[in-house]
Amino acid sequence: DESTDNRLEHDPGGERHRPHRRAWQMGRPGDEQGHASHRGETEDRPEPDPSRLAPPYQEALIELSANLTLIKKLDRLLKFIVLNITKAVKIEFVCIYIDGRNTDKLIQKFPYTTVGFFPHFPLEIPYSSNFISYLKQYKKPIFAEELPEEIKKEFNLRAGIIIPSFIRQRLLGFLVMGPKSSGAMYSPEDVMVFRILSAQVGLAIEN
Repeated sequence: DESTDNRLEHDPGGERHRPHRRAWQMGRPGDEQGHASHRGETEDRPEPDPSRLAPPYQEALIELSANLTLIKKLDRLLKFIVLNITKAVKIEFVCIYIDGRNTDKLIQKFPYTTVGFFPHFPLEIPYSSNFISYLKQYKKPIFAEELPEEIKKEFNLRAGIIIPSFIRQRLLGFLVMGPKSSGAMYSPEDVMVFRILSAQVGLAIEN
């Protein structure tokens, strides 16, 4: 609706869209380990503890997921997803890749950063690439540190998480989320919420 469209025109937190493309530097100054504690397969992580109080941003993402199918224009939907995820989770950068419609490629859309520069990710990724084949095989959120070295040659995410969206086994696109601005790690509960979000993103894109 018109009020939703108007809200989409404003960046969260007063930050402006900055699609600058410089190489991403892993970790923070003085932090030699970067985000190394994420290493290991996602399925090996401890199960979410339902007794823990969910952070406000997890509740915000679940609410966001429920409203995605109400937005009918694709570009507004994608921008809404990117800006609201950045605002809710407070992360350093976000972008989304979407099916290029008869191009046999996934196209990068709405790269957004809160730190003044954006990682040098490819603007287009062929469906035939090893990276996309890996996403199709894995089918779950993937931490940057879990990507095999040969995959990082095609998509060099140094820190953060990739969240693919599928409909009936078909990959429609994926979200790329950088590290949290606070330096905190993504939790198993975060991954559970991201799975809910990815399912709703897929439905919204399909619609």
